[in-house]
Amino acid sequence: KYFAFGTSVTSVRHGDDSEWIIQTTNGATHTVAAVVVASGHFSQPYVPPIRGLPLPFPPTIAHSGTYTNNTDYTGQHVLIIGCGASGVEIAPEIAAVAQTVTVVAPKRKPQDEFFEIPQHVRASHPNLALREDLVHRLCVVDGGEYVAELESGGRVHGISRILFCTGYLYDYPFLHRECGISVDEGKRVRPLVEHLWNAEYPTMCFPALLWKALTFPLIELQVRVFLRVLKETNGFLGEVGGEWGRDERLRRARFQNGGRDAKYGHMLGEEHEAYVRRLLSIEYKDDDIPDEWERMLAVYAEAGPARLVHGADYRKRDYILKGRDFHVVNKF
Repeated sequence: KYFAFGTSVTSVRHGDDSEWIIQTTNGATHTVAAVVVASGHFSQPYVPPIRGLPLPFPPTIAHSGTYTNNTDYTGQHVLIIGCGASGVEIAPEIAAVAQTVTVVAPKRKPQDEFFEIPQHVRASHPNLALREDLVHRLCVVDGGEYVAELESGGRVHGISRILFCTGYLYDYPFLHRECGISVDEGKRVRPLVEHLWNAEYPTMCFPALLWKALTFPLIELQVRVFLRVLKETNGFLGEVGGEWGRDERLRRARFQNGGRDAKYGHMLGEEHEAYVRRLLSIEYKDDDIPDEWERMLAVYAEAGPARLVHGADYRKRDYILKGRDFHVVNKF
């Protein structure tokens, strides 16, 4: 009754009387009071514009979104473009079976997010090289191999496989303009209040936009808070929304003054705990925050730096949990 499997949404419009009109691929039309856009941001891969890049991809080129294991890279000379969350974990895995792996990622700026491949990982994989640069052009030479021309003027020769670890774009082709939502170059959804509510029509929300965050528990919390506000105020954010709006404008001013790219618009980072606690204060009001949330926040605060230092090894860390506390069993 409440689910339509094998069905996609083709259109979302804001109708009269504050209702939403939804159309789907099975020809149905639904009129609803609220919309939760929970399609996430891992469905539209981002591939940077590179001269000579064959489109659609031949079998020798792929995006990390389709990567499952390193089998196809056995004995290959691999170029990995990008060194974000996926690149830093995939590169050592491929290096374990490939002849050579060259990771090319942009030069770091102080405000940029860049996952360094730990020195001990590189030391255990002497066939793994990291170059802080940009791929400017790809050329195909005799035998089907690629040559990557870099922005610095350098080159990477003899490439037999290419893997893009360059992230994803936010994409909502089903939203009509009258919904009041736009996406900056596929990188930032706006205007939103607290990365969640549609600022124009707060009976629409966007959980699952955030990254560098406690992803799945936070998505559940966002939806619960949205439903609570919807039930208690019919979606009206009131004075709280006004305060959040001011906070958001200040945050954007800091963001813009820092010269950071729009792709960091939904990265929480150091704002993570404060953001989560603001939502928790709505969900639990004057009640004590459950121990499980205090524990998750503490573990996340410990695991985040461990990920930057230890790369893929951070997944092997074991924790003993007790009340609001935890203990790390094995460190690397």
